Amino acid sequence: MEPYQKLKILGSCSGAWNKPSNRSNLKYYFFSKLLKHCHVTNVINFWLPAHMIDSTMPSRVDYYQSEYYTELAKIWKKIISDVKEPYDFILYFKRPKFLIKHKTPYAIFVDMVKKDWFQSPFFIEYGLHNEKKELSDLAAHNVVNLAVKHELSLYKSAPKIFTYSEYARKCFIRDYHINPSKVTTVGAGPNFTSLPKVKRYPDGNTILFVGSDFIRKGGVVLLEAFAKVKQRIPDAKLIIVSSDAKEYDYYKGKNLEQRGVLIKGFANKRVLGYLYRRASLFVMPSLYEAFGVVFLEAMAYGLPCIGTNLCAMPEIIEDGKTGFLVPADDSSELAERIVFLLKHKRIARHMGECGRMKVEKYYNWDSVVIRILKEIRRIVPCQPL
Repeated sequence: MEPYQKLKILGSCSGAWNKPSNRSNLKYYFFSKLLKHCHVTNVINFWLPAHMIDSTMPSRVDYYQSEYYTELAKIWKKIISDVKEPYDFILYFKRPKFLIKHKTPYAIFVDMVKKDWFQSPFFIEYGLHNEKKELSDLAAHNVVNLAVKHELSLYKSAPKIFTYSEYARKCFIRDYHINPSKVTTVGAGPNFTSLPKVKRYPDGNTILFVGSDFIRKGGVVLLEAFAKVKQRIPDAKLIIVSSDAKEYDYYKGKNLEQRGVLIKGFANKRVLGYLYRRASLFVMPSLYEAFGVVFLEAMAYGLPCIGTNLCAMPEIIEDGKTGFLVPADDSSELAERIVFLLKHKRIARHMGECGRMKVEKYYNWDSVVIRILKEIRRIVPCQPL
C-alpha cells in the first residue's frame, strides 16, 4: 500500500483535468500521479460556465468589486460544500479565482507570482503597453493593482503554498511578505505521463525552439543570433515551433524560410518527439519565464539547453553542465554558445545526458507529488502510516 493512501485530498483546477491534450496540460499529469500515490476524493473544476451566473461580466477594472465576482464565489463555495465524500485537505492546482475561508486546511500549487511579472522589464515594455491600447493609462494601472491586491489576499490566507521553483518561493517572500515557513519549493514535471526513451538521431546542425509566446520567449533574439551562427556554420538549421512566429514572419516580411529557418505553427506530441530526437540542441532565450517546462521536455529527450539567466531558468539549466545560460537580449553571446555546442558534439551529448539524469532524479511528476504529500502529511492529523 502506498504510504500516503490514507490521506483524503480534494483537488481543484481550472478546466477538466482528465482530458489529455496535444498541448500543454500539466494538470492532467499532476493529478494522474496524485491519484497513484494517495486517495483523491474528487477534482473540482473551478472554471464556471457562463450559464451558471446571472450577473453580466463586468469590465476588468471593476471585476473584483462586482456582483459577478461575488456570485461566482458563492457558487464555488456551494460546489465545495456539496462534495459528499469526506476529505482531509484541499489542493488547488494553480491560483484559485476566489478567496474562500475553508475549515479544511488547503494549499495552492503555483508556478509564478503576478506581482513579479508586473514588475518585470518585459511586462513594463510590452504587456503594459498592450493593456494601454485597450484601456486608459489610469485604468490599465488599476487593473494591475487590483490583480496584485487580489492575489495577495489569496496567498496571505493560504495555510500552505507549493511552488515550481525556488525563484517563485523567493518572490512570495519578497513581494507579498509571506512567512517563509508557509512556502515550499517542490518542482514540476514535463508534459509526459512517463519519460520518453532516449533514442536520439540528431543531424548535427539543427537548433530547436518551442514556445507559443514568440517575442517574450526570446524568439526575435534567437533569430538575430541565428543569422550570426549561419555566417560561421552555413549548414546550421533552426526549427521554430510557434504559431506566433508564423504571424511574426508574415507581418514583418522576414522570409525566414529562405534563411534556413523552418517555422511550424503547431506540432502534436508525436511530431514534437520526432523534432526533439532530431535536434542537436534546444534554445529558448526567454525575456521572462516563470518556470520553463519546455526545458524539462528537451532535457528528457537528452538535449543540451540554452536559456537566459533570469527567473527560474538557472535552477533548471546548470550552466556548463546541462547547457548554457546567457544574458537576456544578448544575441552575440547566444550565438557564441550555439556555435560552441554545434562544434563540440561530445560536450553537447554529455550535457544532454546530465539533463536527462536531472529530470529522472528531480523534475518528474512522481517526485513532485511525493514532496507535496510529505508536506501535507505534516499538516493533516491522521492515523499513523
